[in-house]
Amino acid sequence: MHTSASSSLATSEAMGVRIASEITPQEINAWLSRFKTNATANRYKAFFSLLYREGGRNGKVQVNPARQVRQRREGTGRLRFLSHEEYDTLCAVIAKRFPEHLPEFIVSVHSGMRLQGNCIWNFMEPLMTLPA
Repeated sequence: MHTSASSSLATSEAMGVRIASEITPQEINAWLSRFKTNATANRYKAFFSLLYREGGRNGKVQVNPARQVRQRREGTGRLRFLSHEEYDTLCAVIAKRFPEHLPEFIVSVHSGMRLQGNCIWNFMEPLMTLPA
């Protein structure tokens, strides 16, 4: 896990003792290209940008060269499934706190539906409408 302290150390080691206004977008981009994953490079780019934003807010710099560095494309994230124990625990908590939503949870987990699917629940009928 990266902390702001480890990010600070990594950026200071990469750029050395430099005047902030002399660091170019090309230098930042070249340094970010060394990272194995685009996600890591994007986190460091965000940290660089934060440093320059704070410097601008405090009147120390006028430009933010990190803004001119393109964001790298990241994957959709880690695909993860609930373990049987997690599923059982979550069902128990939902049944206790929100029993009216337990059927929604069970159907969504077993069907792969997500909130973005905009499904309409009507348990009076019972009816579930999914957009085409």
